[in-house]
Amino acid sequence: MHTSTARSLTAALLLSAAAVLGSSSAAAETSAAASPAVEIVKPKWEPCLPFVPKGCEVALVKGDYTKGASQIVYRMPANFAVPEHWHTSSERMVVMAGKIRMSYPGQKAEVLEVGDSTRAAGKVPHAAFCLRGTPCVVMVEYELPFDATPVAPAK
Repeated sequence: MHTSTARSLTAALLLSAAAVLGSSSAAAETSAAASPAVEIVKPKWEPCLPFVPKGCEVALVKGDYTKGASQIVYRMPANFAVPEHWHTSSERMVVMAGKIRMSYPGQKAEVLEVGDSTRAAGKVPHAAFCLRGTPCVVMVEYELPFDATPVAPAK
């Protein structure tokens, strides 16, 4: 679909919805302008936490990790280990690039590939290793404010 056709269709749908809900078309146009249908996010990459070796980067994608739920993207080079740690919040991780081996106590380590996901309850220790060959990118969703506690003290 051409961009101009998509814009026209979107505008028509917004105006129709406004009419059905009893709103004026002017209100619908203002609302549509204030709340875009598509939001582009260009994250600010920063180093991971101090207990994680240099090379890992992190970027906030959605939410406020200091106050509640958030989505955070991590990227790390191939052949990279993230030390064992845990979070107060449960987490759901989706692999976006590379192959990453996840380790949880009492379970066989699993290699996750692009599109695979894992969920861990809060306070469950885990470690990750980005396998050789290609860098890894993972998106992690936390339900509570973000924290991370290393299992072993940083060296």
